[in-house]
Amino acid sequence: MLPPKESNPFNADLFEPDHDHQVLRAAITENAGMSLQDRLTELEARNLYLQSLVVELLDKNEQLRRKVTQEPLSQ
Repeated sequence: MLPPKESNPFNADLFEPDHDHQVLRAAITENAGMSLQDRLTELEARNLYLQSLVVELLDKNEQLRRKVTQEPLSQ
């Protein structure tokens, strides 16, 4: 069961009717001074970072899977 949206500080504003407009306005304001090449470079860097996180998660998942399969069932 999820906590009430009022008690979740991370996404309390996600339920506001104009949240999408706020996000869009913030993105436009933040990136107004950036050239397209700068923005592309930034997005590529973020993409590489996210890809590295995915690889780490897959490795950890594989390690845990192997550990679980090696342990005898204790039931």
